[in-house]
Amino acid sequence: MNTKIRYDLDSLELANGDFGYPITEKEVRKVNRMLELIENVRSRQMCPTEGDCVEFVSRSGDYFGKAHIERITGKYADICLIPETVFC
Repeated sequence: MNTKIRYDLDSLELANGDFGYPITEKEVRKVNRMLELIENVRSRQMCPTEGDCVEFVSRSGDYFGKAHIERITGKYADICLIPETVFC
């Protein structure tokens, strides 16, 4: 994964909407550092891992475009089909 997504003050404010307080340069640096750490870890992984977003199609053909892997046990994975931010 080599997406190199980086934020500046304006783009981070745009991405996060209005939370009633201004975003600081310190927060921008923190977000960019977290993205860098995630990219570094992901570049070494060759298989799906817990927390990954996936597109899932059930055996009956139901499509879930924003599912994610909750837990991997052996060769099986528990998939959250309709994640809600408050539960993730």
